[in-house]
Amino acid sequence: MKNWLPMLSLTLVAGMLAACGQSETKSESAEDYAARVGGLQSGAPASASAAPTATTQAAPPATPVPPGTRGSALAAGSERCNAPAAAAFVNQPDTPETRSAIAEAVGGGTPVRFMPPGTSGQIGSQSSRLNVMVDYTGVIRDLRCG
Repeated sequence: MKNWLPMLSLTLVAGMLAACGQSETKSESAEDYAARVGGLQSGAPASASAAPTATTQAAPPATPVPPGTRGSALAAGSERCNAPAAAAFVNQPDTPETRSAIAEAVGGGTPVRFMPPGTSGQIGSQSSRLNVMVDYTGVIRDLRCG
């Protein structure tokens, strides 16, 4: 009679494992997925009256890069990518207007690359290119050649 207990335990474990592997076969449209991710009810139209679920985060206080430090627009050698011409844009928001103004300030002959957080500046390095470092809040924090 004691032999049925291990068999029952094994059956229960197998049943639980089988239930874990089952997935729902219901598919959803791209609109339903976007609404679900955006916090809206499934099937509800996304309208202008829907309240946003995320709040806008204010940028932290400006922390200017001390002159002469590595990566600074005033560091030695920064003139090779015309970084001093764009120094006024450090601690400014990264907007299309700011990007156009930076490109105009450094001149048409200087390539400009905008780098969001987590982007590696080592790929395709060019000493004459201006790299504009943008932080996670969308603020330009540094200018580097490379």
